[in-house]
Amino acid sequence: MDLDEQFVQCSASFLSPKHSSYSPLFHNKSIIEEHCLRRKGKVTVFVTRHLTALYLLNALGRRFGEHSSIGCTVESSDAGARLKPELQRSKELKRFSQRSYNYTTKQEYNLLICTDADGVGINLQDANTVVNYDLPDGADQLFQRAGRVLRMTSDSQRVVHLYILVPAIVTQKDNTSQVQRSICDKFNRIIRRHDKPKHILGSGVVSLEENSEITFDIDLDVEQLTEEGEFFGGIRGVSADSMIAHITVLEQYQSRIEDLPKCLLSARNYSQSEPRVFVLLEYEDNYYPILFNLSSESIEKQPELELFDLLSCAKTEPTVLIPTAKVEHSANEAAQFWCDRENIPIEQVSKICALYLAPPGSQGIHCLVSSS
Repeated sequence: MDLDEQFVQCSASFLSPKHSSYSPLFHNKSIIEEHCLRRKGKVTVFVTRHLTALYLLNALGRRFGEHSSIGCTVESSDAGARLKPELQRSKELKRFSQRSYNYTTKQEYNLLICTDADGVGINLQDANTVVNYDLPDGADQLFQRAGRVLRMTSDSQRVVHLYILVPAIVTQKDNTSQVQRSICDKFNRIIRRHDKPKHILGSGVVSLEENSEITFDIDLDVEQLTEEGEFFGGIRGVSADSMIAHITVLEQYQSRIEDLPKCLLSARNYSQSEPRVFVLLEYEDNYYPILFNLSSESIEKQPELELFDLLSCAKTEPTVLIPTAKVEHSANEAAQFWCDRENIPIEQVSKICALYLAPPGSQGIHCLVSSS
């Protein structure tokens, strides 16, 4: 089937409790009963807070544990809750979305509770239902959450269901507390800013009606999105135009990527005060981007878009002369630190590329690129 013939029908539901007894958990259980148990599908539940993830894991486990297998990217900790280590989260995602990752395991999930921490690029199209249990900080995150499920599949008649659980306090007119005003302002801001990416993408993921149906044409024009990227400028909390710019660069140079050597080493100046090295590692057919602070000898977690922005540069931008051996030594140090943290033998890990980031004061000259 041709790409331009593929469409996804999207059923968007805006669930706002009319009575205080109708809690978000009540709606969530009803959704899971419908889509997991009755329709035998898979459901992804997005939350904002780690403690909320554990609360749902326990509550849904008690209700559906005998009939469903539940995965979660959050675990208990001394502080209450925290994200699972990166490799464990990756396995949770694969156990839930086996076909999209070409992954085989006996422990398959049909319900996944996760946060926005794993960033752009996660494939969850084995699922056909997305539940936004918590309101995110911005409308962009609603698009990103939906986008992890709205990916190409072999089913041209696929229907995806999107649910947003609206806090009951939004509908209460007689409550004038600061908490209510804050929640209502956040909710209304999401609705207003949702219309800007909706204009570009041709559809939205939020409907003010209780239920609505949307048809997405999957064959989006990336160049057109880039040209109209100014419409994303008003969305707080996301560099949507930045994301589109990175995708455009990838599309432009995709054919040259296959000819790049392993491992590619390079260096450049940047504005921050401490030297760092970026390393892309490959382990068990998965890629792991690492930003390693050479001064504090620690791995720094950054959202993927911020990391891309940190690494990107123009062709004419001067780079810094760093000996190849120093770049490689720094990359090896970062890789060893990551392997020790994840308890993985370094012999099983491959370096794809490394970029040394030199702070201000380093002498900028022409680009140094080498491969080992």
